[in-house]
Amino acid sequence: MPDKDVVFHANRWIIPFLKEEAEGGEQGIDDWSIFNLPEAGEGEFVFTEKNVQEIYDINENLLFVDFVALMQNNKEVRCRVNIADLSFPKVISYGVNSPLQIQSKVDEALKKAGEQYLTGDEKETRIYAYAYPKLGIKVKDKSGNEFVMDIGDKTIIPLETRPIGSTEYIGIYSMINLIDAVEKDLSKELYNSSKLPNYPDLFIDVASNVRNDSDLTLEKKISGFTLIPQQKSNYCAVAVGEMILKFFQFSYEQDRIAEVMRVQETGALNDDQIRALRELSNNTLTCLLDLSPSFNEAVMNINILRPLKSGIPRHARAIAGWKTIKAENNLTEWVYVYDPWPVNEGNIYWEDWTSVRHTNYILLPD
Repeated sequence: MPDKDVVFHANRWIIPFLKEEAEGGEQGIDDWSIFNLPEAGEGEFVFTEKNVQEIYDINENLLFVDFVALMQNNKEVRCRVNIADLSFPKVISYGVNSPLQIQSKVDEALKKAGEQYLTGDEKETRIYAYAYPKLGIKVKDKSGNEFVMDIGDKTIIPLETRPIGSTEYIGIYSMINLIDAVEKDLSKELYNSSKLPNYPDLFIDVASNVRNDSDLTLEKKISGFTLIPQQKSNYCAVAVGEMILKFFQFSYEQDRIAEVMRVQETGALNDDQIRALRELSNNTLTCLLDLSPSFNEAVMNINILRPLKSGIPRHARAIAGWKTIKAENNLTEWVYVYDPWPVNEGNIYWEDWTSVRHTNYILLPD
C-alpha cells in the first residue's frame, strides 16, 4: 500500500484538475455533484490508499501506483504516480476517461492465454507496464518460456528487451532503465514535499485552498481535436495519423492509412508515417520529423493550432495541448495526450513532460 506522502501527491494534482472539470461543466465550480466525492467532515481525499492499482516493470520492480475513483457520470478519474524511488513520488499523468477496467481485462487475458496453452498466475496476477503506457500480464508456455500478453488486445510479445531507437516498433522495455541521474535529481527538486503547501486533512478544505493566488497556470488546448483509438495492436501510428488527418478534414479508414504507411507487424517507420500524411492530405500537410523534441517546441506548434505526433519508446500518441503550473516556486510542464491505446478504447490525459523519454515528433508547420 502507498504511504501518506504518495497519497498526498496524487490528491495535490487531481483536485485542481477536478475543479477545472467542474468549472467547465453545467454545474459550475461550486457544485461537486458530478463526482463521487466524500462529504465535508469525512476527512478523506478523492484518493486514499484503498483505491489503488499497483503496476510493475518487467523486472518485477514496483513502478506505478494508479489511484482510481469512479465519478457519478460513470467516468473514471485515474492518477498515475511513479514510486520507483520512494524518496520522491512523482505524479506522471492524470485524466478522466471511461473506466479502464483493468481487472476484467486481466481476467480476459488469462482466459485467452489458457486457450493458447499458456498459463499465468491466477492467484496473484501482476500488471506490468511492459512498454509505457501499455499494460500486460506475464504468461508462460509449457516449456517455461515467458511472454507478455497485452491486456488490451491480447497480443503476445516475447519477453526480451531491445535497444530503444526513434521508432515505435512493438516491444518491451523497463521504464526504470531510462531514468537518468540528472532527471532524477531534477524530479526530486520539483516534487520535494517540504516545498508543497500544507493542506488540511478534510477534502472540502483542500478543494477550497488549492490553486490559490500564489499558483500560476498557463494552458492551451486545440479545440476540435478528437481521440481515435487504434484498431489493431500495431496501429498506434495509424490511429495518430487518422486523428491528424481528420482534424484537417481528411477522412480515411485505418486499414487504408496502414496500407499507405506500409505498416508491418511491428508498426510503421517514421518516414512512412510522414509520406502517408502527405499523400493522404493531397500534399497539403507539410510534415517534418524532429528527433530532438522539446516541450517548448510542442508549445509553439499547439499555439498555432498544429497538433503533433509524439513518439515515445514502443508507442505513438498525439499531443494537442500544453500546460505549465507554477506553485510554491516549482514549475512543472505538461502535455495533453491523445493516446490510441488500449485497442478500440484509447485515453486522454495530462502527462508530465519529464516522465517519459520523447524520441521524436512529426510536426505540421504552417
